[in-house]
Parts: sequence; C-alpha cells; structure tokens
Amino acid sequence: MDILVATREASRSAHRWRDAAAAFYESNQHGFAGHASRKKSAMYVLKEKGIAHLHRSGAARYAGVSPQGMGLMSTATAVKPACTLGFIRRALVASRSRNVPRSCSFPRRGSGSR
Repeated sequence: MDILVATREASRSAHRWRDAAAAFYESNQHGFAGHASRKKSAMYVLKEKGIAHLHRSGAARYAGVSPQGMGLMSTATAVKPACTLGFIRRALVASRSRNVPRSCSFPRRGSGSR
C-alpha cells in the first residue's frame, strides 16, 4: 500500500471519527462518543507516522501555512511502501490496547532503500 494513500485515508478516517464523536456527544451517548474519540486518536497517530515517513524519505516537503494556520505539505512523487499494511494493522490493534507502537523501521534518507 502506498504510504501517501494510507496517510490520506488515515486523515479522512480521523475526520469521520471526530464528527461521529461530536454527534454521539451531542446526543448524550457518551460511551459511543468515547469510543469514537479513541478511534480518532488512533487514526491521528497513523497520520502523523505517515507524514513523518513522507518527510524523511524526501517524498513530501513543508510548503507553508494555510489561512487556517495548518501546515501544508507538497508531494513530489509516489512513495514506495516502506511501511507495510501489516504495520498499519498492528498499529491499529495496538492502539486499541493503548500500547501504540512508537516507531516504524523506515529507511533513512540516502540509504539506497527507496
């Protein structure tokens, strides 16, 4: 799976879980709201890992700030999948147990593994 695609999907999923958490909270379904909030947090962790990998691999670079104050990135080309779908699945499973993996063995820039 392409890291850029996975990162974008993690971002979209985080936004959906954020909206679901807000809707559950507004309807006084606090248990569901908490669950949706935890899922949202897990997706943001995956998104951050994807952005970090894209930046380290040179596939994405900082491109400024949006009018809303959000950082923008520019992508050069498609990225080879250095972090597998298996890692993403393991990270999701670990996030359910609140034992989120802190790193993925990404190749370093210039290591010839791109």
